[in-house]
Amino acid sequence: MGNKLVILSITLICLLVTIVYNLPDETFGGTERKPQIPTSIPSGTDRDKIVKVIEDYTVFKKVGGVRFETNPSIYKYLMDRLPLATNIIRGLNIRNLVITKNKDQSFHFKDGESIIGDFRLIHKDPGTIVFYFNGQYNGNVIKKLMGKAVVIVEYREETIREKPLKMSFTSI
Repeated sequence: MGNKLVILSITLICLLVTIVYNLPDETFGGTERKPQIPTSIPSGTDRDKIVKVIEDYTVFKKVGGVRFETNPSIYKYLMDRLPLATNIIRGLNIRNLVITKNKDQSFHFKDGESIIGDFRLIHKDPGTIVFYFNGQYNGNVIKKLMGKAVVIVEYREETIREKPLKMSFTSI
């Protein structure tokens, strides 16, 4: 029974990676085969962590074309207060995601089911936000699957003429 479970787990992992990697581009946006590190991230330990994850990645997807209108001060306020933003998301019944702030200014996340981990803001400048994630999946078939991720959010702000206090944020 033990060997069958191991083989089933490995097959499931391979299947999941293959499915995500080969989704049509329009599913999540365009696919790039080589992720790019923003040049604005300075050299050092944080950049080295990002380079290590990006150079040895298993799955990469570029998600593009997300556009929404908001007051710029509200957007910036929520990006600086991720636990509050997740409470709002949960309050709207969008997801069971919970994010809490750790003492070292990093964040702990859990989805209420099988995924837990920590992440922290690595870099932020106008138009780019970079997060470094370290987490794990604890499931029934696959007991523990650990991984690291880099999330790079690139965006631009556009002032909307008829709504002077509103801006449109588009992920690039």
